[in-house]
Amino acid sequence: MRLTQARFAPLSDAELTAEQAEALEPMRPGSVLNIFRTLARAPYSRTRFNAWGGYVLSRRNDLPAREREIVILRTGYLCKTG
Repeated sequence: MRLTQARFAPLSDAELTAEQAEALEPMRPGSVLNIFRTLARAPYSRTRFNAWGGYVLSRRNDLPAREREIVILRTGYLCKTG
C-alpha cells in the first residue's frame, strides 16, 4: 500500500528547535533532505542512522561498490520512489 502522505512529516525550518537546527547545520548550505528533517524529530535515531549510513558507504563495508549501488537502486524501485 502506497501512502498519500508521510506518517511523520519532515520538520520545516520554522518548526526546528535550536538543537535540531544545529544538528542539521552541517548539511547546509542548500536544502536539507526530507529524510534528515524527519529524523530531526528523534535525535538518537538520526545519530544512529548517520553512523549506519557512514558504515554502509565506507570501505569497511565488504559489499563491493557495484553491488551496494544495485541494492540501493533496487530498494528505491521496490519502494516506488523517484
